[in-house]
Amino acid sequence: MNKISIALCTFNGERFLQEQLDSLAAQTRLPDEVVVGDDGSTDRTLEILEAWAKTVPFPVRIQINERTLGPAKNFETTILRCSGDVIFMCDQDDVWLPEKIEHMTNIFDLHQDTDLVYCNADTIDQNGNSLDIPRVKISLPHLICSGVIFRAPTWKKNYHIIGCCGAVRRTRLKDVFPIPGDYGHDMTLYLRVPAFAKIRTINKNLIHYRLHRNNTSLLEDWRTQMNKNLEMAKRAYRWLPGVYFLLEQEIQDFLDWIRAQPESKYRAQCIRYVHGNQLHYPNRLRIQRNAVIFFPQWLLELFSGRYFQRLQPVRSIFYDLAVGLWNAANPWKSAQEIRNLMRKIFRKK
Repeated sequence: MNKISIALCTFNGERFLQEQLDSLAAQTRLPDEVVVGDDGSTDRTLEILEAWAKTVPFPVRIQINERTLGPAKNFETTILRCSGDVIFMCDQDDVWLPEKIEHMTNIFDLHQDTDLVYCNADTIDQNGNSLDIPRVKISLPHLICSGVIFRAPTWKKNYHIIGCCGAVRRTRLKDVFPIPGDYGHDMTLYLRVPAFAKIRTINKNLIHYRLHRNNTSLLEDWRTQMNKNLEMAKRAYRWLPGVYFLLEQEIQDFLDWIRAQPESKYRAQCIRYVHGNQLHYPNRLRIQRNAVIFFPQWLLELFSGRYFQRLQPVRSIFYDLAVGLWNAANPWKSAQEIRNLMRKIFRKK
């Protein structure tokens, strides 16, 4: 049986920490240890941790960083301090469902070729109320170097993979750390682990992911952030419905890294995914601009299978075609009018 570690990072988290700790203690499969990295809390965080550590049947190891590391490096150092065979990443403000560790650990036990397991999550607000925001939806191709990783401006705050939904084998850490540049620990793991081993997903909500104004992944109201993203898009490019950005430097950094990994079992597959996305998004822009002229590109993306690496492939296929046909038939219409119309047609109910 795999030994289980939880890497918990904290910083001034007194408001929600106790609820998270209670959910860890209520797991149907208890961890073998909880390793805490505190980034210099000045509130009651440490007091809460120390009191909780006395009430649980597993060891809790707390380390206070000598200097502030920030979320990514704090997680990196805390993960590396874990001794378990499987390491779960844990934020200070979420709530885990009781069966989270058990379900995810079973995957590792059954599949020795799997080094990363990922679950779905729903979202709650600061009061624990459910939010109708599709924060986390997964599919296996989506995680393997999917284009969403390299799209701006959403890649740093609004990408669909978050660390607290994942668990990783400790033996794989030597291949993926240290964290490069301003990437997060979750981004690093989800980009790099698939180059070496299989990943598996559990299409079930096993965590309540909390969105509030003080957490590091949501510094602003979600809708305000999305509006800012749209404004950035308008400034950077002529706006089209479904406009995509490709972060060329991040793509090149990843390609340089993976080409330098001689032991990477899935290197060629990952490179194909990345190159495919470099072709996919520009082609989608062409299709949306005029689906009559660029109908061959639509067929190419359809039959190449690249649409089916998206989270909502059928919706993307028909969205691009509808926008492109509307643009071709109504060249005098403004992009804003087209955008509003397509939003009505494709709005989720």
